[in-house]
Amino acid sequence: MAGAVRRVPIWITVGGVALFLSGVALFIGTIDRCAGVVLGAPPTAKIDADGTLRLAGSINATLVAAARKAIGQAGSPVRKVDLDSYGGFDASMYQLADLLRSLDTVIEVGPGETCQSACVGLLALAPGTISVAPTATLMFHSAARRVGLGTGGPCGWLNEVTVWIGRWFQPSTPEMQPWAERLSDALPKLFDACRRNPLTTPGGVVLTGAEFNGLRDGTVHPEDLTGRCPST
Repeated sequence: MAGAVRRVPIWITVGGVALFLSGVALFIGTIDRCAGVVLGAPPTAKIDADGTLRLAGSINATLVAAARKAIGQAGSPVRKVDLDSYGGFDASMYQLADLLRSLDTVIEVGPGETCQSACVGLLALAPGTISVAPTATLMFHSAARRVGLGTGGPCGWLNEVTVWIGRWFQPSTPEMQPWAERLSDALPKLFDACRRNPLTTPGGVVLTGAEFNGLRDGTVHPEDLTGRCPST
């Protein structure tokens, strides 16, 4: 005689589904929150009186929407775009690059400002002149932390998850390689001179604006900057 089939109480089934959906919602909410808080920098877009469009903080859908709104409400043409960002989502970066391409104006990283990770893509895809101040900083690294999830609170553990996943799904050609090649043929030479390619490490390599400009104009050679390479 076949054993009786034990029925699971309906409240357990419904409760399990509800718990699962709550977990999914919490995870998605954490991603959404962290993506907009790259190292405590919320995305902002504003246009100064001199016609400079200032883009700062995480590169995500919020920044794209804010930039589109600022441009649409501008009373005069945008004369310059200023970047100050630790990076963000690549998909949002490409949307922002398309938007900035329509402006056909100078894109700069000003004194003391930074352009890291996905932000570098905006420089590489700029349709016209780019300008990087000597005291600015640029950072090139792997795609493992490209979503820019910060380091504190719930963003900390989520960042570690993305780093771990990124190591398994890293493309054979580092994501930032084409951007580096567009900016200067000396950048790939610097990466090749390192014992470990910075584009395969989360920490990557940080260059000052002076070093970056020197590589571009030939006054600084790749071998001069190997001290900037990852230690491991």
